[in-house]
Amino acid sequence: MKKILSFCLTAVFMLFLMGATSAEEISPSHKAATKVTLTKQDMDTLVANFENDGIDSKIQKKLIEKLKNGEVWDSMNPDMKDKAKVTSYNYKDKKTGVPVSKKIVTFPDGSYFIDSISGGWSQCGSGYCNYYDRKVYKSDGQVTAEYLADYTIVQGGKDYIREVDQERITTVGGVPDNISLTIKYATEGQVGSVPATAYLKFQKNTSGVYSSTYYLYLYVALDQARESGW
Repeated sequence: MKKILSFCLTAVFMLFLMGATSAEEISPSHKAATKVTLTKQDMDTLVANFENDGIDSKIQKKLIEKLKNGEVWDSMNPDMKDKAKVTSYNYKDKKTGVPVSKKIVTFPDGSYFIDSISGGWSQCGSGYCNYYDRKVYKSDGQVTAEYLADYTIVQGGKDYIREVDQERITTVGGVPDNISLTIKYATEGQVGSVPATAYLKFQKNTSGVYSSTYYLYLYVALDQARESGW
């Protein structure tokens, strides 16, 4: 049992190092095409999500038409997983000096995933930095989720998550339900163990029919923070 547990923990830590989880490419509630009737609220939410994510108007129109016609977006089609183009950005905010990480995964039809950690502010001392109000964010256009996190980076030591709060979720074609925001592991383990971990968990409720569960994770370890979702 100890050998099995050690293997599992190491595997989780290796996923942190790679900055992704195997589940993040396909949204859980859209694995089959069904005819969709979009309400005005759905349309408003969808367009607001697109605009917030910086999606071109022509791509917006194309994706909306596919959705109305019951066609699965490429981002939600397992057969299109290998067609994805991944672009990553890592830099420091010019005003606050805090690190910004952003990954955009785009597909041939223009559908996408966006993962990011940004915003907030920091207070640093000898060998450590406290970060406040960092926004952990994920969007696939139809579902967006975010929350704020406070965490501490300890150079050469164990990083830790202090607080997570102010979750926000938007969904098209349903409402978010069964929502919980949790710090699972407050403090980073030893190397080869697990990162400090928090996650937002929810489902989409469409007229009493529930989607699979969505997760938006924050991992803090090895003097950096990473996000992984769905």
